[in-house]
Amino acid sequence: RPLNPASSMKILTAYAGLELLGPAYTWNTEVLTDGALAQDVLTGNLYLKGAGDPKLTLEHFWLLLRNLRARGVREIQGDLVLDRRLFAEENHDPAGFDDQPTRPYNTGPSALLVNFKAVTLQFIPDAATRTVRIAAEPPLPQVQIVNGLKLADGPCGDWLGRIKIDAQGNAESARLAFSGSYMLDCGERQRSFSVLGHRQYIGALFALLWRELGGSFSGQVRDGATPPTARPLAASKSPALSEIVRDVNKYSNNVMSRQLFLSLGLGEGGGATTAAAGSAVRQWLAMKGLAVPELVLE
Repeated sequence: RPLNPASSMKILTAYAGLELLGPAYTWNTEVLTDGALAQDVLTGNLYLKGAGDPKLTLEHFWLLLRNLRARGVREIQGDLVLDRRLFAEENHDPAGFDDQPTRPYNTGPSALLVNFKAVTLQFIPDAATRTVRIAAEPPLPQVQIVNGLKLADGPCGDWLGRIKIDAQGNAESARLAFSGSYMLDCGERQRSFSVLGHRQYIGALFALLWRELGGSFSGQVRDGATPPTARPLAASKSPALSEIVRDVNKYSNNVMSRQLFLSLGLGEGGGATTAAAGSAVRQWLAMKGLAVPELVLE
């Protein structure tokens, strides 16, 4: 009888990806420009062209920007244009799965998914001062942290159950307020949040890392298309799909699975949709003699 496959559906998505794309398949995120570079000054726009990479983490994004600096770019006199057209814009409700809209695993897919759109908070107790420090990584100014935690003695137990979290905000900015008790015996713990829009998160992270790398940027961050005449400056290649599926299945990573699923629906014109990806998987199943027309693939 029909049952909800729940996260075991990821195994089907991974299997389809390995057969249709191949275990060596990679996603290539590119940095391009339509401007001129002279004496470390780029006069023109910088384009960040997404390919649907499921694992463009903070470290990989930093390496991509470091590579760009190594190519002689320091000052950018233009806009940062995010090309996210490879995946079609579809409505995504981050609270629809389990009413936890700020958890990174509920982040919607994007052709330019950077670091799962996550801000990770480290809770650091200090016995000497009887305080709990909260450190954010990355420390984005658009995400305000309000720390009202009190350090207490006793067994750690359900450390999150003793903390009240008030998350407010929108795509542009967010406020995370914490109150309650944090037990000294818990040591250091961490919790990740996804609270900004894709464009806003990438823009804030780019500005932070580019400044740390000694770069200068004062333009706007906007969505747009990469001109066909733009020339490449740097690129970041994802791990092979054979490595990606390990993370998808071992950690039951929802957003990575969605990225892979949408990649199966890419046509020559891009703009992959859930419907196109579902059709591709159904055709693959039919070829294997496993047609299940009633199956809802998401």
